[in-house]
Parts: sequence; structure tokens; C-alpha cells
Amino acid sequence: MSEVFKRCVEDYSPNDPNEDFHEGPPPTGFRNLTECIRPYHPNPQWQLFPGEVGSFERDQKICSMYTLATGLFRDINACIRNDNEDGLRRLAPMIWEIREVLRFETAKICKPDGRKCKPFMGKCLRGLEALTNQS
Repeated sequence: MSEVFKRCVEDYSPNDPNEDFHEGPPPTGFRNLTECIRPYHPNPQWQLFPGEVGSFERDQKICSMYTLATGLFRDINACIRNDNEDGLRRLAPMIWEIREVLRFETAKICKPDGRKCKPFMGKCLRGLEALTNQS
């Protein structure tokens, strides 16, 4: 884990009074969750977050936001891969939410005090079809 990742993701908490985000160099502060997702989900309905952290409704919304074809997942992955501090500070609230979705005790899956969705376990195949230039 890099020092940049620790400063931007590990040290981020939505409950701390974080200073406002300012572009670098060096970047400082953090965006809040609404500001973080606005470039990807400009519709105001997407900027409402149901329930508390860990609630089924909130988990569903966070997962939907991350997986929609808006480029959010691509930008998060690129920032982590490239150790981009500016990008990590911009996206820290969403990264924090995703990490919370993934933080659970397996013994509590599908139990009243645990996660409501059972994660897929098994083989998963992915692939891409290569487009060929047919002249």
C-alpha cells in the first residue's frame, strides 16, 4: 500500500470534519460524496443516499453507481493503479463507500444483523471479442 493511498483512502473518514478539496500540486482536502459522484451521475436523484452505511438500500445504490457505464469505476481503478493523489482525493468518498460494502463477516451473510445479499462464490468467466479490421 503506497503512502499516497494511505493519505487519501485509509485516512479518509466521512465522519471527520475534512477540509474542502483543492486541486494540487499538492492537492489537499476531500470532496464529499455528492461532489465526488456529480461528474458521473449529474441527475439529482443519484445524489440522494438512502439509509445508513451498511444498509441494503445504500449498498445497492453504491454498487449500482460504481458499475454503471459512466466511467466512475474506470477512473477509480486508474487513480489507484497510478497512485494519483489528486484523483484519489476527489474519489475518496466513493472508494470509502465501496470498501464498506465489501467489509462484512461471512458468518452473518443473509442474517438479520448482516449483509442481505449472498456474494457469488464460484468460477466466473469474462471475455472480450476482438474486432478485426475486415477490408
